[in-house]
Amino acid sequence: MINVATLGHLAAEPVERDTSTGGKFAAFPLATNDKGGTIYLACRAFGSTAKTVMQYLKKGAQILVFGTIYEVKTYKANDDTIKPQLTVTVDHFNFVSSKDKSKDKNEVDIPF
Repeated sequence: MINVATLGHLAAEPVERDTSTGGKFAAFPLATNDKGGTIYLACRAFGSTAKTVMQYLKKGAQILVFGTIYEVKTYKANDDTIKPQLTVTVDHFNFVSSKDKSKDKNEVDIPF
């Protein structure tokens, strides 16, 4: 089992899916940058973590994910390069920021 911690942005809205045993999980792609470019992780969360993902996360949200690598594959990109495709089972995550940068009318930028 390989543990991971990575910072990234949701590349799409999370979706709720069914397991083969009748349970539910949340699935979402996470875009993270590497020296070689952007890597997309296929993330999946179960239980209360899945409920939190579905309730609060939107496309563009920046989160810090902690989990384990479930599966490693490769795929051929549009530019004919071979890219890694990792599936990560999310144990927990931290909110970092939201893509929505709108501010409250009463909020003031402090210059320091």
